[in-house]
Amino acid sequence: MSYTYYGLTGDPFSKNFNMHGNYYKSEDFIQATSRLNHLKDIRGIGLITASPGMGKSFALKAFSENLNPNLYKPVYICLSTRLESSTDSFVICWA
Repeated sequence: MSYTYYGLTGDPFSKNFNMHGNYYKSEDFIQATSRLNHLKDIRGIGLITASPGMGKSFALKAFSENLNPNLYKPVYICLSTRLESSTDSFVICWA
């Protein structure tokens, strides 16, 4: 992939991608982070479902960047049952 062609400074699919301001805040993204903030405030449990490539993991990563590291510990887990497919799980725990 040619990152310079698309004006990218790094691999946006990398687990170490710098999220700070490097993303477009679509209406769906804003809605997802709003619901995640609500779950955080009520200390609830939620489930995000959507088709592959819709930005579920990206929204969770961007959301976790704004969490207080003294109160929350984001954990990224990639569960794979076959080589062709994998399921990403993102768990946010509080102290």
